Amino acid sequence: QISLTDPTTDELVVTPKAVKGLTQISNEAAADTNPAVSEEIGRGLARNIAKKIDAAFFGNTVTNGPSGLLSLAGINVVDTGTVTLDSLDAFHDAKAAALADGAEISVWILAPDVATALSKAKTATDSNVGLLDANGVGDGVSLAGVPVLVSTDVAAGNAWGLDGSQVKIVQRTGTKVVRSTDAAFDYDAVQVRATARVSFGFVNPAGVVRLYDSA
Repeated sequence: QISLTDPTTDELVVTPKAVKGLTQISNEAAADTNPAVSEEIGRGLARNIAKKIDAAFFGNTVTNGPSGLLSLAGINVVDTGTVTLDSLDAFHDAKAAALADGAEISVWILAPDVATALSKAKTATDSNVGLLDANGVGDGVSLAGVPVLVSTDVAAGNAWGLDGSQVKIVQRTGTKVVRSTDAAFDYDAVQVRATARVSFGFVNPAGVVRLYDSA
């Protein structure tokens, strides 16, 4: 008979926060444009909400919003020196650091300048042969066996290594875009509103790796 054991558990509380946008346009603009300007504004608001969520995820403590990676204590740091990376040693070091703390890196998320520096890296001094694929570093390329994403919301000179199974995204509602012709009735106008409720939880901060010049 297998002996019963009680697991040791903890609780991570993640409270979804609201992200919102509102724009008002005249009814003439809404009715007389093709494609409809209200639809274009709705798509623009949805894109803006997505950017705000990304900025919060890679940012620090956010007032009235979800706090991001920079707010975490106890993460692993790999010092890459300046952004002129000439090898993948830092990424192998990051994988080893995460593994030592119970995480397995499943994605790198790079700032654009880091991706550019790696794209330009050569196999040797005075060589024109690229260290990596001739297409450079971009979404879907692998570094040290781990796929890459490039985001303009990652601070310049920074890269992050994350174990996707240890990062929780709580989405209470997806992005909703609605129009109202009543809210601005006395202006003969229509309002376009976009909202979303989302937050993040980091189960194992020690398994998060930040690669940057820590000097």
